[in-house]
Amino acid sequence: MTEPRYSIVVCHYNMVNTVEESLRSILNQLDGRFEVVVVDGGSDDGSFRVLQRLSDEYPALRIICPSETDHQVLGAERNLGVEEARGKHILLQMDADDQYDPVIKDFIYVYEQIQEGFERGVYVSGKNINAAPRSVLLSHGPYREGIHRGEDTDMWRRMIADDAFVQLEHERLCESIGYNPGKRQLISNRLSEI
Repeated sequence: MTEPRYSIVVCHYNMVNTVEESLRSILNQLDGRFEVVVVDGGSDDGSFRVLQRLSDEYPALRIICPSETDHQVLGAERNLGVEEARGKHILLQMDADDQYDPVIKDFIYVYEQIQEGFERGVYVSGKNINAAPRSVLLSHGPYREGIHRGEDTDMWRRMIADDAFVQLEHERLCESIGYNPGKRQLISNRLSEI
C-alpha cells in the first residue's frame, strides 16, 4: 500500500453514540490518497470496540492509543495524531461527534490551490475542517500541552504572527450529532480561550 498524501486526524474519547456515524461520513467519501488516524484517549464506554470493527472494514483507518490509559488534554492527543500521521498534509479538528457532508475532496482542492499561492506552506482554517502541511504543523506547533481549552486558538495565534495562517469563510461542512452546548457554554468556552 502506498503512503497516503493526506491524513485526517480525529481525536476521540467516549463517543460510542456518534463515532461510527461520524467516521463513516468521512471514510465513505475518501479515495486512496487518504488515511484516517483516530487517537483514542482511553475510551471506556465500548466505543473502542466500534473503532476496532471499523478498522477491520476500512483499511484506511488507523487507531492510535496513547501509552497512558487516562484521557489526556486534547492538545496532546492532537500532537500525537500529527506525529503518527503518514500523509504530507494533515486535516485537523474533525470531530467524532460531527457528520460530514461529502465535501472533503472539494476542501482539499481549495486547500491545494491556496498552497500554490505561497512559497511556504500555510495552515488553512475552515469551519470544522482545517488543513496544513505536516511540516508546518511540526514547525509552528505543536499544540502546547497543558492548555485545557483553546489549544487551537493558541496555535493559530502563533501561525498568524508568522504569516502562516489563512482563514476561509464558507458554509458549515458538517452537522453536530452529539455534543451540543448551549449558548452560555459556548460563551464560557470562548472566554476561557482569551
